[in-house]
Amino acid sequence: MSSNAKDVEAFSMEWPSEEDNAFFAKFAKIEGAREMIRTTPVTLKLPPCKIVFQNLDQLPSDRPLHHHIGRIFDIFIKNNIKKVNGSLKLTKFWLNLQHPAYNEKDGFWIMHKTYEMANGHTLMNIISKHSQSKRELALDEDMVLSMRIFKEGGLVGRGSRLPDVILKKFGMKRPHVLGDTHCLLKAIAIGRTWSDMNSLENDAQVREDAKNKYRCLTRGDNTVASRSRLQMDEAVKLLNETEMDPNVIEHNLEDLSTIARHLPNYIFRVWSVQPGLAVPTVTFEANINAGGLIPLFYHDGHYEFFNPTCANVNVHVDEWIVNRQTT
Repeated sequence: MSSNAKDVEAFSMEWPSEEDNAFFAKFAKIEGAREMIRTTPVTLKLPPCKIVFQNLDQLPSDRPLHHHIGRIFDIFIKNNIKKVNGSLKLTKFWLNLQHPAYNEKDGFWIMHKTYEMANGHTLMNIISKHSQSKRELALDEDMVLSMRIFKEGGLVGRGSRLPDVILKKFGMKRPHVLGDTHCLLKAIAIGRTWSDMNSLENDAQVREDAKNKYRCLTRGDNTVASRSRLQMDEAVKLLNETEMDPNVIEHNLEDLSTIARHLPNYIFRVWSVQPGLAVPTVTFEANINAGGLIPLFYHDGHYEFFNPTCANVNVHVDEWIVNRQTT
């Protein structure tokens, strides 16, 4: 079930005010996912989260209930668009609402609209049309919202120095990736080797060969010049495999998506340290059902490989097929 432009009621084309956010906090709360995850270079996803209404007996009496609930949905939509530095006029989104009273599998949808085209009132109109012919949706039942926002974005990486405080966040004392170019490709090459040496899907000889290569690419007892040269060789090899230009020294999430499509047997996951958060969060993922894992993090123009079993990330062994004893 999708939205119709004629259903749009003119809520303010401004970002939520302090009063709006206080209204939301008083009459609703979000349980579950709160952070957007970049799933493609132009798509960010808010995984399903439950919206719980509260204190509805204290709602102002100046407007009907459906208006106030629409306002709550509206604030939710605006705040998520604002969170990714989007535009109420230009940024398109999908919004899905699941409810026990709505038996159709796909739930209620607003699809590929800007806020100017569809807002919280639009969603309430969709729900109202359903309620005219079927069981009314009770506000004390679970409502699950998910959202996709379509926005250009890059995370461009070339190569730069990583501060010690960032390295510590990812359980590292020194960076693995060397040089000031091709950092994304070098990090992927190291991560791919690390995954191969740990994957139980590979036979013993493949794991041993990968382990030896990983040591050559990362071990401190190998000279910096040697490690740097080997990393560059692996980066160029990967660029040639994917038919990308080896003379381009900067790469972004669009390039990462291209490489992920070329390597479908590996999960690609990128973490970063977001302002105000104590631990790293996932900002990109691809091939989520694959058997291998290439874990990366991004900071200030630099992509780096790291071991995701570190305390701040703590990816468990049962999330993907590895033999932890060999790491």
